[in-house]
Amino acid sequence: MELLDRYLQAVRFWLPRKRQEDITRELAEDLRSEIEEKEASLGRRLNDAELEQILRRWGAPVTVAVRYLPSQCLIGPLLLPLFWFVIRVVLLWVLVPLFLIVSVSSLMTAAHPWTTALWVVGQYFQSAVFAVGMITLVFGLLERVQPDCLSKKAWNPRDLPAVRPPDRDELSRTKAALELIGCGFFLVWATGCSGLPIVGIDADPSLHVTPAPVWHALHWPILALAASMTGLSACNLVRPWWTRWRAAVRLANHLVALGLVGWLLRASSWVQIEAPALPPGKAAQVDWAINLGLLVAFFWFAAAIVVSIVRHDWPRFRRFTHAKPPENPPR
Repeated sequence: MELLDRYLQAVRFWLPRKRQEDITRELAEDLRSEIEEKEASLGRRLNDAELEQILRRWGAPVTVAVRYLPSQCLIGPLLLPLFWFVIRVVLLWVLVPLFLIVSVSSLMTAAHPWTTALWVVGQYFQSAVFAVGMITLVFGLLERVQPDCLSKKAWNPRDLPAVRPPDRDELSRTKAALELIGCGFFLVWATGCSGLPIVGIDADPSLHVTPAPVWHALHWPILALAASMTGLSACNLVRPWWTRWRAAVRLANHLVALGLVGWLLRASSWVQIEAPALPPGKAAQVDWAINLGLLVAFFWFAAAIVVSIVRHDWPRFRRFTHAKPPENPPR
């Protein structure tokens, strides 16, 4: 029964990885038992229309998956993994590097560095609390409107995707969408089409920070890498499963990014400071502090790339390289 297999596959997508097998098996037994009882009463096999009626009574795949999961007070199990993913990205990969780089000039030009340091920490804490509060509010609202969006009348079993081979890695469309937005925004920003300043570390009007020559040499390679990552994210959003060539492109993108970071680390500085209002010694300290912050950010970025290559990209690429091509590739 292809329609039943498609339904079980759709339910499985919303289940936690550790419980997918057990819950899917239990659900399959219950459904087949009901189907067999119906067939016994009719004295024949069910057609697709009759099977469709049974699946409609059970409900949309996401609502069926939620029945097997523990309930949450504010954010339910359907949105909770995405909630924590967004929290980690915003706090660790957005706010920390931003404050690390942008706040250096304020610390080095302040008359009372310790007081300014406490002010910077307070600003980070305030921004973190605000970001977490807004993210929680958005997800809380999504949780409240979720039942209306996932009503039984809002879906049709015949619209479920075809059953894909088990060796195909499933992708999250939400993650692909976030990657597409991030890469696309960076691509627009880097080309100067957004109208935003390329360098925005002018905390003091007398302090101007300009890119070092190394950035001009790597301008086009960085744009090409951003364009490749944007295109890959768009493909993953439209067709959310890994293929051999997409796994290869992902691995190649991360290797190129690691090479670009290594090229950047060969330079002695990455920004140039112009501060005519500061004493020469103070301006040199500001220049050293900003470049040190960038150095830490580069090592942070390189470590994240290495972890992704070792844990995900290379094992996925090897699995597709040594696996036999599926007989019926997904449509």
